Amino acid sequence: MNARIVRSLAGLRARMAMLLVGGLLVAACGFYGLLDFLARGWARRELLDESMAMVERLANDVTTPLLLGDKAELQEIASRESRDTDVVGSAVMRPDGTEIVTRLNEPRLWARVPAGDLSSGDRKTTITHERLAGVDVYNLLAPVLRRNTGSGPLAGEVFGLPGTTDTRDVQPELIGWVRIAYSTARLESDLVTARQLGLIFLSLVIVLGLVASLTLLRLVLRPLREASDLAREIADGNLARRLPVRAGDELGA
Repeated sequence: MNARIVRSLAGLRARMAMLLVGGLLVAACGFYGLLDFLARGWARRELLDESMAMVERLANDVTTPLLLGDKAELQEIASRESRDTDVVGSAVMRPDGTEIVTRLNEPRLWARVPAGDLSSGDRKTTITHERLAGVDVYNLLAPVLRRNTGSGPLAGEVFGLPGTTDTRDVQPELIGWVRIAYSTARLESDLVTARQLGLIFLSLVIVLGLVASLTLLRLVLRPLREASDLAREIADGNLARRLPVRAGDELGA
């Protein structure tokens, strides 16, 4: 019995079956891994693009109330921008980094901004990444710039009225910072759900592929097995043995 099993495993059918199964598993796992990698990268890019647009919009919206010192309006703007489920929190800060208004959805994921990020002198939007409480958090920091720093009246800056000074060569003045923190908690949850569904679909594909491969393998090897039996009987002297030809292909020949 053991010798028969060994011969069966060493036969052409077993080797072709292992080759088909191995190839199918490698292809399926490779495709699944590639799809998961691309989905994760696409989702993170979408999140960063959305957060970048939001922090720049926030910086633009708070310019006027920041000039007027309207804290209630700043709080309303910060609350409005924090309605997104991915937002950890948002804040409007003075040039030295002290927070004027803060709206937090996840206080445990809100970390203090390093002083170096504000004193570096780079007046451009920056993105930093850190891992807090097992969640990836992206912090976006954008400057709030006063575009008109000439000697004209403040009303000209606030309401867009023409000033009395040519400010084409005047550098914008930094009047504050805005910050938005995004977490990937929802993104990770969605990716886990997608992976689970993908594994179920992948398992079904593998099972169907194995059934189809083994069926095809049986159809291909059947005439070879019959030819092998015929050769064995002829070798034993049974010259009257006949084999029916079912196809006109190479196996039939």
